Amino acid sequence: MSQKYTNAMMSALQSAQTEAHQREHQNLTPEHLLYAFVSESAEEETSIGSLLSLSGVTLQALKAALENRIKTFPKVLSSSGQLYPAPEFQKLMALSEGEAKKLQDEYVAPEHFILALLQGSASGFESAKLLKDMGVTDAKFRDSLKKVRGNTRIQDEDPESKMNVLKKYCRDLTALAREQKLDPVIGRDEEIRRVMQVLSRRTKNNPVLIGVSAHQKHQHIKNISTFPDSYRDYKSQTRVRLLWIMFLILRINAMWMYTISGEPSVMKDA
Repeated sequence: MSQKYTNAMMSALQSAQTEAHQREHQNLTPEHLLYAFVSESAEEETSIGSLLSLSGVTLQALKAALENRIKTFPKVLSSSGQLYPAPEFQKLMALSEGEAKKLQDEYVAPEHFILALLQGSASGFESAKLLKDMGVTDAKFRDSLKKVRGNTRIQDEDPESKMNVLKKYCRDLTALAREQKLDPVIGRDEEIRRVMQVLSRRTKNNPVLIGVSAHQKHQHIKNISTFPDSYRDYKSQTRVRLLWIMFLILRINAMWMYTISGEPSVMKDA
């Protein structure tokens, strides 16, 4: 296999091999790799997990179906512990490389493997039938891929760091409010409405909340999202979505210039 693989794909391949070894299977199958995709998505949110969910898959249901399928594989006790890729696995990996080339991607990623599974030439594989039983179609998965990736191409080993950036580094306060996972608004209605008014301006719409510590400025912002569902600008009727970006604050020794008797000097903060 001359094609390069993303970090996510390499990790899943290693997990699939480990899973096959632990279950004493002699062949590495598409089911092992699919199981690795779903298992890793359960531990931490991954792009392939998001894509499958967007395509209508319940990840826990898919994992259970894969578990039942993998349990039927014969166990082979071998002193060498050699693992051989099954013919369907080899075919799907070749198809995955073809899918990557079609999308003009330089690296093979998990989504290419799923696209390969959804092709007509793989329709006879049990792993492909599992996906289709979950309601996944080629058109539906490509639509999900378009939503997540847009028009970007995979040009390095870690494309996931560039996908779903808002979802990865932000909390969607509007969604949390809609799901009633935020504390209800108690007072501060006038202040909240004032911030909304500023946010609704077409220009100079950057409000600043100023106050001493412990005056609940962060709660004040959260409360905005609990106002009538997806607050509408009364002029443009545009839906507003509030995102909370979490920054890692680093304490850095600052340096600045000041003048003593006209001579410039450098002062370091202790």
